Amino acid sequence: MRHSYAENGDQGTTDLKRKLTAKGILTIANQANKLKGTTYYPDCILGSHALRANQTASILAEKLNFEKSVTIDPFLYDEYSAQEFIEYLKQLSDLHNTVLIVGHNPTISYMCYMLTQTNSESFSPATMALLNMKVESWTLAEIRAAEVEHFFAT
Repeated sequence: MRHSYAENGDQGTTDLKRKLTAKGILTIANQANKLKGTTYYPDCILGSHALRANQTASILAEKLNFEKSVTIDPFLYDEYSAQEFIEYLKQLSDLHNTVLIVGHNPTISYMCYMLTQTNSESFSPATMALLNMKVESWTLAEIRAAEVEHFFAT
C-alpha cells in the first residue's frame, strides 16, 4: 500500500514530517472498508518511519480493529532494489500469513510489478494491492512469486 494523501513538502516541513491531509484520513477509512470486504486480514502491519506512512498504517490498523502494534521500519522509506525487498520479505516470520506494508512511490508500485510481473495501475496515494505470494514460507519469496488478488485504487 502506498501512504495516503499528505501535505505538500513546500510548507517548510521536511519530507519525513509531512502529515496526512483530511482527504488522506478519509481515504484510509474507505480503503479499510474495501479490505474488510475481502477474506484478507493482516496479522502484521509494517510501515515506513515517515510520518505520513506511519499515520496511514496506524489509522488503517484502527479502522481494521487490528489489535497488535504497527511495526515501523526505516527500510521502507528509502528506495531499494527488488532483490533487497525480497531479502526483506525473507526475514519475515512464518507466523505471519498476511502482511500489510505501507510504503512510498515509486518503490512500492515497482515492487508490486516485480513480485507479480503485472503492470498494475498507477499507485496514487492510498492505493492498495493485495498480493498472494505463491510460496510456503517467506524464506522462499522471490521475484515473480506473487499474483494480484485485488487492486484498490483511489
